[in-house]
Amino acid sequence: MTSKAPLIALVSLATLTTACSSSISLTDEPTATLGTPETTIVSTESSAPEQTSAPSDIGSGDTDTTESSTPETTAPEQDAESTTTTVESTVPAEPELDPEIAAARDDLQSQYASSRLYGPIVTERCGVRAGILIGPEQWGPLADSEDSRIPEAAMFNWVDGEWVRTDHISYESATQNGIAAAAFASISFINVDGYDEPLLVRAESTSDGNYVTTKKLDSNCRWWDRPIITLCGVNRSAEEVTGAGSMTMVPQSLFDEDPLPCERNGSMSIRWNPEFQMIEPAVSGADWCSGYLSEIEAGYPLTPCTEGATISAVQDALAAAGYNIDADGFFGPGTMRTIMRYQQSQGLEVTGRISADLALVLGEDGSGGGDG
Repeated sequence: MTSKAPLIALVSLATLTTACSSSISLTDEPTATLGTPETTIVSTESSAPEQTSAPSDIGSGDTDTTESSTPETTAPEQDAESTTTTVESTVPAEPELDPEIAAARDDLQSQYASSRLYGPIVTERCGVRAGILIGPEQWGPLADSEDSRIPEAAMFNWVDGEWVRTDHISYESATQNGIAAAAFASISFINVDGYDEPLLVRAESTSDGNYVTTKKLDSNCRWWDRPIITLCGVNRSAEEVTGAGSMTMVPQSLFDEDPLPCERNGSMSIRWNPEFQMIEPAVSGADWCSGYLSEIEAGYPLTPCTEGATISAVQDALAAAGYNIDADGFFGPGTMRTIMRYQQSQGLEVTGRISADLALVLGEDGSGGGDG
């Protein structure tokens, strides 16, 4: 098996540069300002779930061990499911709109004829929200889309009897040489058990692939981009996130015939993780990995479902720094969450993966500090 390092770098770079340019910050939401947070978008094509199981003799005991983002030495070990709640795998019923909001919806649609209106939705904390997609609504020759408008997505708030345009993104350079290089596929508002407000899911289709990102309402009632916890670490996008409580990941197997064991084909149930304010797979620690790959074969960055001496060294360093973690050499969901807590505490990008720099700081130095 060849090294996975170039493959992992390709997937991570493609996802980050296409879906969103901002860094991941998990500790605090943006403070209330007049600025607009960056937005991202992506696509939707679901596939049937694939049943997988983890080996019973390797690493199945690597479960989440700490609830807070600061080191703890006395907390008992907990199962990976214990800090989250499961989702209802049913599409939530559309709430009935009162006549005033229904009239407001019709007014917004009339202002944007031949565009797709999503919502409005009513939130308890942030009032009425709606979204508009302006064509073209698929990527490809403009003649096929029958729409030469620049692809654009905008969000609206209903304030004092009128619509106020807030979050906005457009592809001003998307129409070149008769080709629409990117377009928005859909907007949806979903409910996930364990979170009391709707989440926004935006889908985008580009010549590089399809992307889906999720957002939550921040303290300023703007849609704030949230990364997603995947089986292979934290990522900005999944191939699909649905209101039925499932998601389909972007598998590296699209680029390689021999994917890492943390990957899955098809869809899986999701739930809200309140600690990291992200969506994550609703699977147990024992079912997280379909096997464990040698870290030498995997290459950096090391992802969950790998094993080896470097992982043991990182686990030892985290335990010495006060985190409740077993140094068994297997990179499972508990180790991933501990790494996320460590990265967050150090002000690093929260990826849930072990980069070469992080391995150097934690594995060789062993101090649990530094900026790797």
